[in-house]
Amino acid sequence: MDFDEFQSKAFPERSVFNRKQFDFTTNLVKWFAMRFAYMLYRMGSTANLLDFLGLLVAVVSFGLLAGAAVGEKGLVVLGVAGLYLHLFIDFADGPIAKARGNCSAIGAALDNMGADIDRMALLVLFGVFTGSPYWILLNAFAGFILLVFLPHTSTHLSKEGWTGTLVKFYTGRFSLIGCRFMLAILPLLLMVLVLLNLGIELFSQIVSGFYAVVAVLWLLICIVPSENSTSKGSR
Repeated sequence: MDFDEFQSKAFPERSVFNRKQFDFTTNLVKWFAMRFAYMLYRMGSTANLLDFLGLLVAVVSFGLLAGAAVGEKGLVVLGVAGLYLHLFIDFADGPIAKARGNCSAIGAALDNMGADIDRMALLVLFGVFTGSPYWILLNAFAGFILLVFLPHTSTHLSKEGWTGTLVKFYTGRFSLIGCRFMLAILPLLLMVLVLLNLGIELFSQIVSGFYAVVAVLWLLICIVPSENSTSKGSR
């Protein structure tokens, strides 16, 4: 199978840049990822294997990022680069699965799990950087609310009025709890602080406090009167 055949099976659009719903940077990364995916496809790799390797990269990356606590600049740079590599891998696994015709619910779950684990680990790591075990626990709580509870409840809330505006804030393309911000911008900010020899404790407290407030606010949204829900489930 040549690249054109691979792309026709893996990608509905003739060109990744035809995806107007995405920004230029996202489409550019996808352009490179398609060629990376084709190379792996020719080597016999499967999407699930790629997801597994991506998770290993993420584990090593967070181990390296932990060096920020003691100002290890080199380790932090490598850790951020590893996280970006994991994001890049996440762009490549889908085309391989489609080209092989083996898309599955398990594969989709593996694909989604990587980004969720990365965001949860990052929140916990910021809790560690504060130097307080209470922040670690609070960040773990916030991570559960935002990464597990929110996806299961957002579809049941009204998309009209103030509730709809808040739902868009939480689930929109440029949401502050989305992968673009949490896994692309926050690690970069952390790296800059370490490279400039600036303290990360205050920054980590600000980040942790923000996500704690956002998590509690989502809980409040979910317990408002039932007219803000699109459907009523049994309790």
